Amino acid sequence: MKSVVGLALAAATLLVSRPSEACSPLYNFDHVTDPAYADDVTPPGAPYVALRSVTRHGDNGGGGASCAGLSQIELGVAATDDRAPADQLGYQVTVLSPESPVSGFGDRIVKPQLGTLFMRFDFDAEPFDLDLEVRAVDLNGNVGEPTTYSARIEPPDVDDGGCSAGGASPGWLGLAALALLRRRRR
Repeated sequence: MKSVVGLALAAATLLVSRPSEACSPLYNFDHVTDPAYADDVTPPGAPYVALRSVTRHGDNGGGGASCAGLSQIELGVAATDDRAPADQLGYQVTVLSPESPVSGFGDRIVKPQLGTLFMRFDFDAEPFDLDLEVRAVDLNGNVGEPTTYSARIEPPDVDDGGCSAGGASPGWLGLAALALLRRRRR
C-alpha cells in the first residue's frame, strides 16, 4: 500500500510541477537526409504555414537572462510526404521581403521542433510585413512545391517580467483529491 501511495504522490508531484516562465531560447536544427530513403524520388507536398507567436524580451534589468534582447517569431509548419514521416521533414525558408528585419536561414534546410520554426528579428523593429517562401524537404532531399506566406508582424511590448515560478495548476486539484482519498481510508 505504501508503494501505491508513494507512486501516486510522485505522479501528483509531476502533475503539479510546472517549468518556470523563465526564457530559454529555442533553435532550429539542421535537416539531415537518410540513405534509407535514397530511392525516394517524390517530393513532399506544399507545406501549411501559420504564425504561432511573436515575442520580444528585454534585458530583464541587466540580469543576463538567456533571452535578453531576443525577438522571435514562431511559425507552425506541416507537410506530408509519400514515405517520410511528417515529423522528419525539413523546411527551406526564403525571406522574400527585402526590408524585413528577420534573420533568414540562408541555404540551410532546417528541421522544426514539434512543428515549430523559430526566426529571429531585430529587437528594435517597428511593425513590418513578413513575406516568406517555404518548401518541405524529405529525407532524400527532394524539395516540394513552395507555399508563399505573408503576415503583418506587430512586435509586442517588451516582456521584462524576469523569472517566475509559475502558478497553481490543475495538478493541485489531483493532489488534494489524493489526500482526501487517503484520509478517508484511515
